[in-house]
This record gives sequence, structure tokens and C-alpha cells, in this order.
Amino acid sequence: MKKSLIFLYFIVFCNSMYSQNLFHSDSFYGGVTCAGFSTGQGAGTNTIYTYIEPGSFIRKAYVFTYTLGSKLPDTIMINNSQIIYDTVNQVMNVEHPYTSNTNVKLYYKDITQFIQNNFTNQFQISIFNENGLPPGWGTWTTTIYIEYEHPSLPKINTAIWVNDKKYIGNESYYFSNVSPFDLTNPVGFSLISDRSCSVITDGTIVNINNSTNDTIWGNDQSSINDCNGIKGHFYYQNNTLFGLDDDTPDNNMYHSDALANIAPLMINSSSFNLNLKHTNLDGPLANRNINLLFITAYTSPCDTFSITTSFTDTTICRGTTLNMSVTGGDSYLWKPNYGLSCDDCPNPIISADSSTVYTLTVTTNGNCKKTTPIVVGVHQLPEITSIATTPDTCGYNTGTITAQAQGVSPLNYALNGSTPQTDSIFNALANGNYNLMIVDGNGCTASQTAVVENINITQAQFTATPNIGTAPTEVEFINQSTDATNAIWYILSDTFYTQNANYTFTDTGLYNMMLVAYNNTLNCSDTAFGEVQIVPPLYINIPNVITPNYDQINDVFSIDIEGAKGISCSIFNRWGNQILSFEQPMSPYLQTLNIWDAITTDNTIYSDGTYFYVIYVITPTGIKKSYTGTVQVFGE
Repeated sequence: MKKSLIFLYFIVFCNSMYSQNLFHSDSFYGGVTCAGFSTGQGAGTNTIYTYIEPGSFIRKAYVFTYTLGSKLPDTIMINNSQIIYDTVNQVMNVEHPYTSNTNVKLYYKDITQFIQNNFTNQFQISIFNENGLPPGWGTWTTTIYIEYEHPSLPKINTAIWVNDKKYIGNESYYFSNVSPFDLTNPVGFSLISDRSCSVITDGTIVNINNSTNDTIWGNDQSSINDCNGIKGHFYYQNNTLFGLDDDTPDNNMYHSDALANIAPLMINSSSFNLNLKHTNLDGPLANRNINLLFITAYTSPCDTFSITTSFTDTTICRGTTLNMSVTGGDSYLWKPNYGLSCDDCPNPIISADSSTVYTLTVTTNGNCKKTTPIVVGVHQLPEITSIATTPDTCGYNTGTITAQAQGVSPLNYALNGSTPQTDSIFNALANGNYNLMIVDGNGCTASQTAVVENINITQAQFTATPNIGTAPTEVEFINQSTDATNAIWYILSDTFYTQNANYTFTDTGLYNMMLVAYNNTLNCSDTAFGEVQIVPPLYINIPNVITPNYDQINDVFSIDIEGAKGISCSIFNRWGNQILSFEQPMSPYLQTLNIWDAITTDNTIYSDGTYFYVIYVITPTGIKKSYTGTVQVFGE
């Protein structure tokens, strides 16, 4: 595999039809160990201890870390070596009621080679959080899981399940789809969780197969702060479960002990149930404990077996297909079924459009199972990062296309199916749409449409004189366009192919005008718009008597008015005192405007007599006209 190969990994783990999300399971001769650490404060350093039998070979090792809010885990150091996660490493994304839109995300990293090269049982873990994060955000629990092979040790079966439940504080899980459990030997069950604090009201009631296994709360012995949650530290080998840290290999989980031998609680050898219930469901949402991983280590009546595949890890270009072939079992189950021609056959056709870890479960001899991940890496296609074009001036083939791209070298460019070239510049192009294709060093392609535009040298503009008037009005439209040889006027339902136009409007209304000016061909055209408003002539009817006696007949001093853009009015009593004044815009169309009801502020009628008015009317063309007079008030 080329070192320059760029992968876009999108890890997909699908819910089993039958059980909780199974991340990994295996059967081999040797043992397994696990230990974890949480800062409780989002940052800190501490040392955890595992157990690996001397003389062993590391078969598989993972490190798990979860975050709240942060996109990726912050800097993690294990024995002074940095662990770098990417979105490819995400295996869980579930809601927590306290975190709103900042879900709990779990990430993993395969550190098999790192552990093999640095063989030790002592791990100093440091978490350095980013500054300035909102409360509760950050990187928290880090857990190390190690499988080791040893020729003198008996068979062991292991399985890792990943939580997929929303954190409501009362989660139920079902575990199956692995080789059967030998209940004559211990069945080690380790719970990896976080958030619970040092009081029992922050704890979790553990119920296995409807039997209460007691309550866990507090912090591990290896904790450095409060509210670290509980991790089941252990190792299992030689058909025996051993506890590490403050975890004991008995039949119960209690306080900070998250490890138990659940063989006495199991009803059958093929599956078991688990319920985790917060001790105080009515308490603060922030206290809902976070269940992360469930690990089992046990013996099985099944023998180890091997499977062969046409490939283990392989790569394809995004959008292509891959033929898979598997032998060594009686039945097969692929998860997820995304991008597969079948999910229960040994030879599916894979057409994933993003890199995926497919979990293949192979069953033999009825119920003996082996689950193995198969990574189909999809080459990230080359990316066209920018396309620059220069336009063609009205058909003279002066256009150019210049592309910028990134991907695996060497990159070649082709235009409309032409022979690929290393030069990313194409010249002497007419206007139009072009298909630009990039071919990278892996033979993967990407394409994008490039558009060569025309230079539009025409600018359309015109004046309308007058642009407002009373019907009928003749308007002169004068074409003031530049770089145009022809013009088309669109006036109401009429079309005129002429430079200038006159038009008489006979009806009132607001008219939208359009001019299309072009230089020899309509491909080089421009459009201008304008408005002409034809309004009614000014009309006003002012009464001289009102009778505000509440009989709804002539109660209000009102006027009928048409052809006005605005109006202002003042009313005075016989001594010249102003008793009313207002100003407002008007619609130019006929309407009745109530000006004065002759009612005082204390809800009485003004005394009978003569009152004077001054009315100013603004016409739509801006002319101001005044009207003065008297109005008689008869209240009785």
C-alpha cells in the first residue's frame, strides 16, 4: 500500500438484529486484560496497571476515549507517546440529556504494534484538554484493552460491545451472537462507564438477567478527582478471572467495583440481559451516568477455527465495486449491510462510497462464531479545488479554463473527453459548458462543470419622460444604452423593434417597462427595467356641515379624495386655537378619509358653531395644493 495513499474512513457499526453492538470478538490461546482512567475534570495524568503473562505475544490492543462536545479527543499521551484520533476512529455517537446538541462520542485506536514494541503493564496516561471549552465539554475516560497469546495457556473467548443507547438513566442491553459461554468456568463481565460521583445517589443499579447485582458508584482507586465513573479493571487467563485496581473477581459489582463473574446469574449459555438504572432518576440530568463499553472474557466449548478471505484490508476508488470471497464457515453475516449485494453470503459485491469497517461474523458447527473486521478503504477522489475562467467576447473564442486540484500525484487534466494532459490550462475556448476531469495517481477521477461566459459589453438603460402623470399621458422612452446596435421595447402587450419609442397610457395604474438592448446578436444582450405611474386627476370633496349626534349620519368631518400622494390638515376654533393637526401619506386612488369626529379628549362633543380648516394636498407629481374653509358643527 502506498504511503501517499489518502483514505477517507467513515467507520460504521450497525446494530445487530439480535444483540447490543458487537465491536470485536475472538477465540485464541492466551488471556485478556483491561484497565481505564478518567480525569473527572477533563484533564490530568495518572498511571493504570494491566497484566500480561510474561512470554506472551500481543494479539490485539485498543485504546478507547470519549468526548463531550469536542469534535475529536484532545491530546492523549500514553507513556509519553501521543495517540492521535481521527473521525475514522469514532464508534459511538449518542445523546445525553445534559449535553443538548453535544453528543457523547466514543473513539478507538488500534495500538497493537505500539504495545508489542513497548511491552509493559504500566501505562501513564495524560489528557490535555483544549482551553476555553464550555462547561462539561472535553475529553474524558481513556481505557486500554489488550489480548495476548501464550502457547501454554488454555483457550479464551473475548468480546467487546459498544453502547448504542441514549442516556436516559435506565438503559437495557441484550448480549448474544458470540460463541456459547461455558458456565462451569467464570464469565468475566467488565463495565466501562463515566460521570458517577462519590455518593450513592449518583450511582447505577446493575441488574443482570433480572437479578440485581448491587449498586456501583464513586471513583476507581486510580482516580485523581471526583466524578470519574467506574471501570472494571481485570485480566482473564487459565479459565480464571482476576481483578485489578479496586475491582474484585467475585459475583457482585459494588461501589467502585465494576467487575463481576456473572456465570451464576446466566440463565442460558448463549445470551444475557443487562439493565443499568440510575439510583436517582429524578435528580439532575447531568448525573445520568455514561455507559461506554461492555467487555466479556470467558471459556467456551467451541474450538478455535480459522477463516480465509480474498483480502483483509483493501482499497477501491470511490464509486467502484469489489468482489469479496470468504471460506471457513457454514454461515456468514456482514454488518453493516450498507454497500453490499448481500449480507448473509460468503461472496458479496461491495460498492461502498466511503471507507467502511465491515464486521463479518462466521458461524461453524452450529453455534461457534468468530467475528472479524474487514476494512474496505475507499480512495478519496482527487478534488478540484478551484476553476478559474476568462470569458469569450461574443463568440471570438477567447475563453480560457485554469484548474487547481489536489490528490495523489501525478494529476492529469482532460476537457470534454480529450486526452489527459499535465497542463491544467485550456485556451481558445468558445463560450459554453465544459466537463473538466481530473485523473490522479491511483487512477481515480473527479469531474466538475466549468462554464465559459460571454463578455457582455452591452449596457441597457433608458429614460421615461414623464414617468408619472394623469391619464391620458404620452410618455417618451429614450434609449440610452451603450454598445448596442438593436433594441426591443416591451410596453404592455406591444413590442417595438426601434431605438426610441413613444407610448400613450390611457388607464391609471403602475406599469413595468422593459428594454432589451443587444449588440448584433441576442447572446450579447442586456435588459433594463423602469416604471411609469398613471394616476387619476386630483379630486377632493369637502363637506361644510357635520352633526356629531351618534346617529351614524354625517357624524364625522370626512372628505372624498383621489389623485393625492399625501395630505395634511389643521382645524381651528373661532378664536384661532388649533384643535387638530395631522399629516399622512395617501394612495392616489379614490378613498374616503375621516378627518375629525368633533369629540373632545374627555369624550364630549365640541360646542356647536363654526370651525376653520386648512388642508394641504400633495399630488403624485409633487404639486402642493391648499384648501381652506369652514365647517359647521351641529351636535343636537
